[in-house]
Amino acid sequence: MSVFESQRWLGSVLRFGVSASLIIWMLGRAELDRVGQLLRAADAALIAVAFASYFVGYAVSVARWRVLLAVQGIRPRFSYLYWSFMIGVFFNQLLPTTVGGDVARYQYTAAGGRGAALSAVLLDRVFGTAALLLFAITGLAFTWGSETVPRALLAPVAALAVLGLLVLGCLLLFPGAALGLLRHAGRLLPRRGRSAFEKLLGAFAAFRGRIDVAFAALAWSLVLQCVVVGHYYISGLALGIDVPLGTYALIVPLATVVMALPISINGIGVREGILGLLLGLHGVDPSTSLGFAWILYAMLFGQGLLGGLVFAVLKIWRREGVVPAARDETEP
Repeated sequence: MSVFESQRWLGSVLRFGVSASLIIWMLGRAELDRVGQLLRAADAALIAVAFASYFVGYAVSVARWRVLLAVQGIRPRFSYLYWSFMIGVFFNQLLPTTVGGDVARYQYTAAGGRGAALSAVLLDRVFGTAALLLFAITGLAFTWGSETVPRALLAPVAALAVLGLLVLGCLLLFPGAALGLLRHAGRLLPRRGRSAFEKLLGAFAAFRGRIDVAFAALAWSLVLQCVVVGHYYISGLALGIDVPLGTYALIVPLATVVMALPISINGIGVREGILGLLLGLHGVDPSTSLGFAWILYAMLFGQGLLGGLVFAVLKIWRREGVVPAARDETEP
């Protein structure tokens, strides 16, 4: 076994350990009988609305993805990107990582140019993160005077959000100077991290003189976050969780960032832990928080199954010639 394979194996074992430990911790705090009662009593109509909101989110995500691809000369059909996005959700559930979907989306657009496809995927993440930061600041405005959330948590979140938005703003408004400074700073990173950092900075080159495209991508990102916050809010209402909509504007970005960290298997355990912590600050008991986390994961897993079905059907149709190959899925 090579050193790289050993590191991957050890990393998988550690992520599994983190997931298992957090699940055991949450199960120790919650009452499983009460969790079962909550899930059985959940409002099925609201759960259906929350589940359907995924499809709206896919459409918004694809609109943003198309903007980022078009600026680099790649113009796939909307329907093609929509199915590709659903397949990406399937791979996110299949692979023990939170970036499996990004890899799949890159593969489905690489026929138009590998560098351009990679840049679009990287920038898609960047603008999504920018929207998260803006929503976090909005959530802070709703919760700053609240006694339920400690100032020790709010202050660093506010500082990081403002710093992140300032860096992004400089990259978009003053790309030459900002890229130069960040490249110098990137030399302090380890070799492996430096390569990924250089690719991310290189992705911004496509936006020189195209601030309109950047604002369009950010606008779609904000719409998407509205959909995601609405999804959490409606899911909470289905379980009788009485947390204001504005509070979710802070809970969702914090939970999303923590779940995206590569420390667990697909966010399992981390999802339960962070939602239990954040909702607990607003008086939600551990049993309800655990049921909420499981409802969210069940819907996500269901979307992954749908994406797997799309993946299988498209493979069969392509083999039979019913739909064109990926390289032909572009608009004239």
